[in-house]
Amino acid sequence: HCDIKPDNVMVAHDDGHVFVADLGLAQEMPAQGCVGTPDYMAPEQFGAPPTPATEVWQWGVLAYMVLTGKHPFVFPKGATFAQKGVIVIQTPIAHLCEACPDISKALGELVMRALAKKPQERWTRLGEALARLRQYQEEQVLEGARAESKKAAAEASFEAAKRQKALLDELGIKLQAAKQEAASLENLRPEPPPE
Repeated sequence: HCDIKPDNVMVAHDDGHVFVADLGLAQEMPAQGCVGTPDYMAPEQFGAPPTPATEVWQWGVLAYMVLTGKHPFVFPKGATFAQKGVIVIQTPIAHLCEACPDISKALGELVMRALAKKPQERWTRLGEALARLRQYQEEQVLEGARAESKKAAAEASFEAAKRQKALLDELGIKLQAAKQEAASLENLRPEPPPE
């Protein structure tokens, strides 16, 4: 695609599917560099042709923005294409977990790998990053299900303990009543005749 950015991402209202629009730049990896919107271009795009890792970077920028509410870089108002390139190439990105402490370490690492400055340190293809994201989501669902299961088991155990206590209390009351009745009967027992 070569220009993945918020303006080119559409979310269907009915089922939440995500679509990429504006395929004008999409082609078999153009020979020229500098293709795309500078705010979302990977560092290598500012002088070399895009590669599959370029789209991984662009997805990483979008993911960072969705999770933190801000762009990973601050561009001065009116910054030129070249100035933005220098910022993207030279400025370190605040780790996602620092920018948004509520993010899990695993998700933070997944997105930060997509934002590695060197393309060879990123996921090699966007599909690989998305597959890892799906795996992360499935792990979170399983973890949530396990937590719910543990919570339900703890609640069931608590309820069983309450029932058991109620039964023991009732048994204790009945035992106390039986002792009192036995004592009453003992007092009613006639005295044995003298021998």
